[in-house]
Amino acid sequence: MKKSKFIISIFITILIIIFPLIVNASQINPDDYKSSGPTVEDVEDMYTFGGSIAGIIQIVGTAVSIGTMIIIGIRYVISSADEKAEYKERMFPYFIGAVLLFGASTIVNIAYNMFSS
Repeated sequence: MKKSKFIISIFITILIIIFPLIVNASQINPDDYKSSGPTVEDVEDMYTFGGSIAGIIQIVGTAVSIGTMIIIGIRYVISSADEKAEYKERMFPYFIGAVLLFGASTIVNIAYNMFSS
């Protein structure tokens, strides 16, 4: 066991000493690797795509949130007193999620409108 650790450490030491001699990066010209960057049309396409995604998230989130609220409301109305207490506990995480969903999608839409103009 000790012999294999010794051989591995010698091998790693030799690699550390020889590797810098093998690798020579001075022959690389950085000007050969410059990118032209995105065009104005590419940036406009990204803004349009981002706006579409934000709109879809907002519409789907609103529909799911309203549907869930309707179901919880109907169950709350037809439930007994004990079940109403249980539904009140279930509504708190729903409201937190709805506020986060509406808040996040509104913030994203505000940022999109601000940066796209």
